[in-house]
Amino acid sequence: MAAGEIGWLREKYGYPWVGHVGTVALDSEVIRGISVQGAFGPRGMPRRYRAAGRAHMESDRTMAQAGTDNADYRERLLLYYEEEVMGAAYFTGLARHFGGAAEREKLARLAEVERRAAEAVRPLLAKHGLVPRDVSVLKPLGEANVERHRRYSWADLMAYMVARYPAYLEEFKELERLAPEDDLPALKLLTHHEVATIDFANKEIAGDPDSLASIREYLDHGTV
Repeated sequence: MAAGEIGWLREKYGYPWVGHVGTVALDSEVIRGISVQGAFGPRGMPRRYRAAGRAHMESDRTMAQAGTDNADYRERLLLYYEEEVMGAAYFTGLARHFGGAAEREKLARLAEVERRAAEAVRPLLAKHGLVPRDVSVLKPLGEANVERHRRYSWADLMAYMVARYPAYLEEFKELERLAPEDDLPALKLLTHHEVATIDFANKEIAGDPDSLASIREYLDHGTV
C-alpha cells in the first residue's frame, strides 16, 4: 500500500496507528494476492464465499422486521459474522505452518480476536432474525484458505496483512453507516478488531517488541 493511500486512510478514519508501512520484499505470490483487486474477502478468502453466503441467506434465513428494514445491512451483517468465524479457523490453521513458537502464539491471539469480534455481533443476528451457517460448515471454509498462505514467510504474511486488511475497515465502516443506531456499540467492536490486527502487523514489520499491545487492549477492553 502506497504512502498516499495510507494517508488517505488516516484522514478518512482518523486511526492514529496508520503510518509508514516500511519496505518489505514480497515474492510474486504475495504480490499477486494483493494486486487482484476485490478478488478476496477477509483473510484472503475468495469472494466466492460471499456469493455462497448470499445464496444461503436467501434460502435459509428468516427476515424478521424488528430493528431495520435495510436488507443490505442484514445481508452484510450475517456475511461478516460468518467471515469472522471463518477467520478464526484460518488463523488457527495457519499457525500450524509456522515453526516458531512466538509466531504460533501470535497467530493464536489473532484467532482469538476473530472469535471475539464474531461474539460481539452474534446477538445482532438474533435481533434481526438472521440464522448463520453452523460452525461445522464455516470452520472448514476458513481452514481451506490456509493453503494460499501456508508457504509465506512471517514477513510476507505481515506485509500481506498491512497491504490488504485496511480495505476491510472500509467495509466495516460502511456497515456502521447502514446500521440502526442501537446496533453501533456491537459494530464498533467489529471495526476495532480490524484496527487492532492491522496495528499488530504494522508493529511486527517495524520490529516493535510489544507488537501485541493493541491485541491485548482489544481482548481486554474491546478498544484499541
